[in-house]
Amino acid sequence: MAEDGLLGFVRPARRGHIRVPPRSEMLVWGRARRGPRGADYCALLDPTSETSKVGVARMLAIVRNGRILVRVCNPHPYSLSICRYKKLGKLYHIDEMDVHGPRGLSLSLEEDGAVEVALVDAAVHTEQCELPQKVKDLTNRPDLSEAQQELCALLQKWEKVFAKHDEDFGQTEAVKHQIHTGGAAPIRERYRPLPPLMYREHLDGVLQRMWQHGLKLRLDKCKLLQHEVKFLGHMVDQRG
Repeated sequence: MAEDGLLGFVRPARRGHIRVPPRSEMLVWGRARRGPRGADYCALLDPTSETSKVGVARMLAIVRNGRILVRVCNPHPYSLSICRYKKLGKLYHIDEMDVHGPRGLSLSLEEDGAVEVALVDAAVHTEQCELPQKVKDLTNRPDLSEAQQELCALLQKWEKVFAKHDEDFGQTEAVKHQIHTGGAAPIRERYRPLPPLMYREHLDGVLQRMWQHGLKLRLDKCKLLQHEVKFLGHMVDQRG
């Protein structure tokens, strides 16, 4: 490890090329340096100038078994590909004590000059204007128990998850569904014209099936076997 904490570069873990669709964002696995004896460690990913077309997020992540999740995006109107040996960014070692957790310190000055130190949830919003009025009435009560106060803090933390009205459906790309239709045929198949070279083969197949089922053709009714046909009031033979 270098003096500045540089551990090396992060490259895609996939052997083939990674295709990033236009105007989209996705997560890809990257290859990184393993920790001592295979232990997990916290690291900072800093994008390099080589990923100018594909954007790479500067992020903190946990490296497990030499793998790290990297967030990439393609802001262009066309698809981009990431090769296996492309450098996604530099990896720096970060001490876990330097990473801020979900809680922070709250310092308040008392009347006697003492400073009171308390742990508060940094992710909880103090403003409740985004909560519905019914939820406000339930949370702004002095007789709430400790469990009810924890539930109130949880609702305020994840207030953006809940719908604000009946038409607030939201959107996500984290969940994907696959509908297995089995051997069911599609509702409407695409029209497949018969190639000209297969006309003779198709006709032989039709006649063969008719012969197998005992069906016979009357020469006077079959237009294909007649020597003369009537066309626009005239009799036309095989000589024209």
